[in-house]
Amino acid sequence: MDNQQIAELLSQFADLLDIKGESGFRVSAYRRGADTIKRLEMPARQLLEEGRLTDVKGIGKGLAGNIADILEQNRFPDLEDLQDEVPATLLTILAIPGVGPKTVGRFYRELGITNVEQLELAVQSGAISGLKGIGKKHEDRITEGIAFLRQRTGRISIGTALPVARNLSRAIAESLGVRVEVAGSVRRRAETVGNIDLLAEHGDLDALASLLESELEADEVERNGDQSLLATFARIGQVRVVITSPERLGTDWVKLTGSQSHIGELTSTTGLSLARTEAEVYDACGLPWIAPELREGRGEIDSARHGELPDLVDLDQIRGDLHLHSTWSDGRATIRQLAERATELGYEYLAIADHSHSLAI
Repeated sequence: MDNQQIAELLSQFADLLDIKGESGFRVSAYRRGADTIKRLEMPARQLLEEGRLTDVKGIGKGLAGNIADILEQNRFPDLEDLQDEVPATLLTILAIPGVGPKTVGRFYRELGITNVEQLELAVQSGAISGLKGIGKKHEDRITEGIAFLRQRTGRISIGTALPVARNLSRAIAESLGVRVEVAGSVRRRAETVGNIDLLAEHGDLDALASLLESELEADEVERNGDQSLLATFARIGQVRVVITSPERLGTDWVKLTGSQSHIGELTSTTGLSLARTEAEVYDACGLPWIAPELREGRGEIDSARHGELPDLVDLDQIRGDLHLHSTWSDGRATIRQLAERATELGYEYLAIADHSHSLAI
């Protein structure tokens, strides 16, 4: 298992502990542990093998033992035991915006609700209105949250998809010694994405399939025509890897990045010529290069034609941050560390928004 998968198991364990009503200290310890593992720059397995796992701040002997179990057994026994007490399906209710673990725990203990469908029926029947502290506004938020959840079923947030896409592209590039680029809606920075698209300058589909299955631990890999593969990963869904050559990389990168509306408008008059770079593709269409974030078919081509493309905000233009938590509540850095890092980034202001220790977040 990789760090992301370990972190997900620890996070699920923390959520189920919270739903069960365990102490906030224990719940927070596992949540911090999950966050720490997710942010490690090297595999947890390597640290375990080198005996350095407990050297990582936030990972004590108990948590290290859990991580060792996960890596050695490819499962989390403590989580499985907890699932015998608290149904794992309760985690699906947590995906509803605005519904936290303690509320889920009340729904389960007081009404026997174990999944989203039962919760929806309870709202419709008025069953949850009898619970103390649950009013009409709360019911409306739950109804809206369920609708939102169903609308985005099968999609993952850009905050999850982007780092995964970057890590996969880097791993393929390093293993096969070829150029690999992120494309699709991830490259356009869509808020949620249905899948991850990668473009690889490599022609051996068999070698690529073997890499995805053996080293990158894809659950399933299948050919999708002569030039692409579809790989399915349990935690992120589908990843499409398209093969290209140096002579047409620019053209294929434009096409695979999309969106369909953008490509349709781009090809409606001149078509797309074969080119090594995206800039050459747009130049052949009589246009300047258009940033991926703008390629949504919302008038960007007409704006480019008239020299009116907007300037995108860049990282070096960010002047501050207005909402941070320090170790005073549930953050990972002290106020001094936050201030020092803000100075390094050239920030002009910083706002610490710590909450009360008694407030459950």
